[in-house]
Amino acid sequence: MTSLQTELFRRDRRNLILSGEGIVFLTTEELAELKRVFQSGKIDEIDVFAYVRTPKSFIEAAFQERIKNSFKIQLSQLEPNALYPNYRQRFLKFIEVFGDDRVHFRRFDLERFPNHCVVRDFCQFWQIPFTGPVRKINDGLSRPALAALCAFRQFGTTIPHGPRAEQINGFLLNRIAGLPGPKVRFSPDWVVPVLKTHQDDIAWMEAQMDESFDEDLSPTQYDIQDFGDLLRFDPQTVADLMGLMVEFITGQLQARQTRQIAYQAVVPKLPPVRFSL
Repeated sequence: MTSLQTELFRRDRRNLILSGEGIVFLTTEELAELKRVFQSGKIDEIDVFAYVRTPKSFIEAAFQERIKNSFKIQLSQLEPNALYPNYRQRFLKFIEVFGDDRVHFRRFDLERFPNHCVVRDFCQFWQIPFTGPVRKINDGLSRPALAALCAFRQFGTTIPHGPRAEQINGFLLNRIAGLPGPKVRFSPDWVVPVLKTHQDDIAWMEAQMDESFDEDLSPTQYDIQDFGDLLRFDPQTVADLMGLMVEFITGQLQARQTRQIAYQAVVPKLPPVRFSL
């Protein structure tokens, strides 16, 4: 809170945007404290703005993120019901703390956004001059890439915890990110029972947005039916994975050869080094 308070009391500040996905995990008490800090900084108006994914889209995105960021997965944590967003639990506390007239919900739908860009949409909504450019991060993986990662998490060597864990995980994600294939999409048969269980919560969220989610639940040939279906690899995916392995091994060999050439070229010309005790 100290750095936030410092920013609030800057005399040249006119507007302040506080953004972060983790804000939804604050408790009601923590949000009330955050509001108090804002008000102590002479903030005249406080607005809360949230992009809301449709339930199926949220479950699919959460499924990806959990596999990408968990070094060892538990299948029970990846069940669609375990990934459901629980809208009322996430957002009602904001209404209670900041007031219904100060909380704004907007459906997250890239097809609706200018240039398919959420940053541009946000700036347009709040009439903020957009200067760009936007650096896109955290792109979704294709189904084959996610399947390979899931198999590694489930059956491969566990990435050891420590200072290099994030670096190793980032290297792994970068390696498989280029695997081609359709995007991750769950079968309606896997998700619809969850949506029916939470239909009252979904209706509450739609009422807050004053808009129906109207989500596309039609099946496609690439839908993931269950975990077993995700881990069935077609020959093309296996060939692509082998290609990545060959590229990595070749790159390692080339790097080793480069080091050997440098060693042979430089070391013989160095003067001898003598140590005395």
